[in-house]
Amino acid sequence: MPPITCASHRTLHTHRRRRRCTALLITMLTLLAVTGVAPGNARAATATLPVTIRNTTDAEGPVYLYILGVDLTSADRDTLGYVDAAGSFHAWPQAAAGAPQAAPNVALPGPSDQASTTVGIPQGLSGRIY
Repeated sequence: MPPITCASHRTLHTHRRRRRCTALLITMLTLLAVTGVAPGNARAATATLPVTIRNTTDAEGPVYLYILGVDLTSADRDTLGYVDAAGSFHAWPQAAAGAPQAAPNVALPGPSDQASTTVGIPQGLSGRIY
């Protein structure tokens, strides 16, 4: 087996950290979705879960975040959409029958390298952060 160099060790460590963070975010969003629609929930419909995201990518340029998902609190429980910088869910624009609809730019400015930012995930959202 070849010896592990600093570069390959760093790459391996980065991939493991990303997998752990992804698994943690998925778990948190799943718990939020499950607890956000529980019967008798006394919390306000606008409640959000603050999630802090730290940029450790060593990227020199800007980094953007996308929070996309399904609003499980909607009447049909499958409204696709996105979350804005204020933590509010917005349904994707509806297209006329058979006509394509341009998707809005829903990128949120992310943190610079070695910095962090906190975003609000709305109660009842089942989705992902990219």
